[in-house]
Amino acid sequence: MPTMPLRLGLICVVVQALSLVVDRATATPLHDTGMPLPVLLAIESVIAYGPALLVLRWALRMPPQRRSVGDALGLRFRWADLGWGLLTWVCAFAGQIVIAVAVLIAHIPYTTNTSGRGFDRLVDRRLLYTTFAIVAVVVAPFVEELVFRGLVLRALRSRMPLVPAVFIQGVLFGSAHIQLAYGLRNIGLVIVLSWIGIAFGFVAAWMRRIGPTIIAHALMNGFVLILMLARR
Repeated sequence: MPTMPLRLGLICVVVQALSLVVDRATATPLHDTGMPLPVLLAIESVIAYGPALLVLRWALRMPPQRRSVGDALGLRFRWADLGWGLLTWVCAFAGQIVIAVAVLIAHIPYTTNTSGRGFDRLVDRRLLYTTFAIVAVVVAPFVEELVFRGLVLRALRSRMPLVPAVFIQGVLFGSAHIQLAYGLRNIGLVIVLSWIGIAFGFVAAWMRRIGPTIIAHALMNGFVLILMLARR
């Protein structure tokens, strides 16, 4: 696995975390404006993931990198990745259930990362689910895998062995989803999402590409969407 400078990984993860915080803080006001759906989708996507993409572009152009995104960050897809992605999701989801149960048994404060975003105030439910589907199932898996299993993992590998690098990027992935409104409930959320990041990290390192983890990430978020629909 090719490595990247550590400072680039740290910059990118900070930018991504701050972008997600701003996105959550502006979600309700944007939805309340009643703007057209395409405009809303574009604004939310730009706020949440545009800055990280700019950092990734900057990182790839800095010497001595100057490599393609496929060579530098493992952005490659093969037909077999459909199967590997499904298998990765199944294993990660099974582990997520075990960890979530352990968190609840230990009475660690916990909530899901789809709670409290102000969506309940929307009258048009199609707006909610279409927005969530496009942003969370299409955009988020692509950008977040580039950031965490692409740049951050490779940046950490430049300074440490594989296992600690995978664990640290997983914890950074979980921590990037902290929401201030959740308070102590962020503890359980970070634990559960860190497991997802760790599982995806080992797969990305083993496969030497992030195609399977992008698919697994999309399946994970898509399953959450299905659960949201089922509760209606």
